[in-house]
Amino acid sequence: MHPAMRITNRRGEVIGSVEEWGRLAAPASYKHWKPDRSAYELASAWSVGEGLAATQRVLSRCPALAGVEPQAAIAEAQTRFDAFSGPRNHDLLIRAGEVIVSVEAKADETFGETIGEYRAAANARRERGEGTKAPERLEGLLAALVPPGASAPDSLRYQLFSATAGALAEAQGARAAVVVIHEFVTPATSPAKRKANSADLRAFLMELFGAKPPRATEWCIGPFRVPGSDRIPGDVDLYFAKVVTTSFQRWTRKWLELGAYQGREVPDVDERIERIATLWSEPVPGDWRRGADERILDPAQRYCRTHSGDPRGEHRIEYEVLAATEPTTVLGSSLIDGVNAVPLARDEAGGRAGNVEADMLLLIGDGGGQRQLLVEVKVDADHAWYAVVENLRQLRLFEESEAAQAVFRERRSATGPLPVEGLVLGPEDFFAHSGRKQAAVRPAQRLIERMANVIRVRLATWDAAKRLVSEVPS
Repeated sequence: MHPAMRITNRRGEVIGSVEEWGRLAAPASYKHWKPDRSAYELASAWSVGEGLAATQRVLSRCPALAGVEPQAAIAEAQTRFDAFSGPRNHDLLIRAGEVIVSVEAKADETFGETIGEYRAAANARRERGEGTKAPERLEGLLAALVPPGASAPDSLRYQLFSATAGALAEAQGARAAVVVIHEFVTPATSPAKRKANSADLRAFLMELFGAKPPRATEWCIGPFRVPGSDRIPGDVDLYFAKVVTTSFQRWTRKWLELGAYQGREVPDVDERIERIATLWSEPVPGDWRRGADERILDPAQRYCRTHSGDPRGEHRIEYEVLAATEPTTVLGSSLIDGVNAVPLARDEAGGRAGNVEADMLLLIGDGGGQRQLLVEVKVDADHAWYAVVENLRQLRLFEESEAAQAVFRERRSATGPLPVEGLVLGPEDFFAHSGRKQAAVRPAQRLIERMANVIRVRLATWDAAKRLVSEVPS
């Protein structure tokens, strides 16, 4: 679970993982609870913080929503927007101060029946003598949501009306309500169905508000106002946003889930190690590759980050390793060249949140030849287990990136293909500090041992006074 936001079910029970989400807040129809479908993918994305980060990034495109900080969320929350039975079910309802965010998850499932189909079915039930208030509910929704001068053709999708009503009903007394469509692009989704959903969403916004969403993959538009009703406020700003999680982001999330855990000890170590070994062998999906970055190809420049003031934390170690002119020994070999902030993957949605960078790429050598080290630098954050998992993910991307592999050839410090290894580098205290950090070292070493037949990774400490990188003993 993302540390900045507490997720619970309707009973207030805390949800901290996909498994807990499925047990405590599964959707009404359990057949939807499986990988590649919206309910499961929503839980997977939001339980590790990816969904929150992506949504905050997209909402920041609307100035009034920039800086919104969600504090709490309820999975499968329910809201009554009229006096009739049957509340609105939110896939995820988020409270962020004076802003309410309702998240509707979609893989390629439709937005439900059209309002024409809804009306016809309701009238048919009434003609059969069945008790129903569905016709009154629909007419009340249209009266509350369709602005004067706008229209609501029968082809518009009912679920978009109920989602909007539910978000606004929760926003009584707030300054803004946001309906977020979180779309998941998975191997099981149909491009044609996703395109149809986009067209339905576009038609809804055009007909009711005269708003044409951007052609971009992700967007945020608003504010709008609606006429309102006794339960649906007409004085709250209304926004709509679309967030997309791609196949590459899903692949990345698998690594993050295997690296993250709660408590002092790494749980299910053997199972996690085997899942990581399997993940390593899977193809890297999606359009993620980045081209050459001129910033790191200048042979006269090693420390490539730009920031004000002296570098601190992890950046301080990078600076000490790269910027000094004195000889540096790395795992018994001499440091020949190096750069930092090495781009490995780009954000498919066009932002920056999905970018992946390696902290450093070092070229070392001795009488036995030259080799590269892809380095994950740590000082305080996380622990050795997470750092090794992250380093393995970066190494997997490095193997598939021609641009990253060519860095030292372009810098003219090496010729031909070079072997690459992984390195998690930090101060001694990062590995030795009692508690969670110390407890993570042995599981991390076991993971390293398991992966040794396909890639070499080591844990190491940095001694700035001696200009020495030394391996952590097993």
